Amino acid sequence: MKTTYIYCIFLLALGMIACGNEYPDNLAGRRVSGRIFYDGVIDENLSTPAIGVFVYATPPLDMGVPNGTQMFVRPGLVPPEGLAYEVRHLDPYEYTIFAAVIDLDDPDQTPSTIGAWPDVCSLLIEPVMLEITENEPLTDLDIHLYDNLGLDDPCFTGS
Repeated sequence: MKTTYIYCIFLLALGMIACGNEYPDNLAGRRVSGRIFYDGVIDENLSTPAIGVFVYATPPLDMGVPNGTQMFVRPGLVPPEGLAYEVRHLDPYEYTIFAAVIDLDDPDQTPSTIGAWPDVCSLLIEPVMLEITENEPLTDLDIHLYDNLGLDDPCFTGS
């Protein structure tokens, strides 16, 4: 019986060594990146303000758990040159991407500042699905954040 346990532990250790536990850093594709821009002032009523980038395989209005995220805990303004983001290790598929200012102390609260690529209209009215592939990264997908639940986005006024 003791040899059976030792044998099982040996196989488990061998499996862990063979499989590894790290994602490769140099993936050609399977990632999306760009910059986040925001001209407003982050709500002072938020206890722990953060900017989250969320990548969903389903339209965001059917939200569940995002397929990929990146969070920035950055009180204050986003720098004029924008805030660089990169969401990695996405499975090849079609995704919607958006960003929001959230309160990490109350993550279920509806964000009042949101943005999406290419704009908030595409998020709320007709989602634009981006194809993530194994070999080509999606880059330069800049997201502009807007107050008033994103309704300040010029796409709503045609400006």
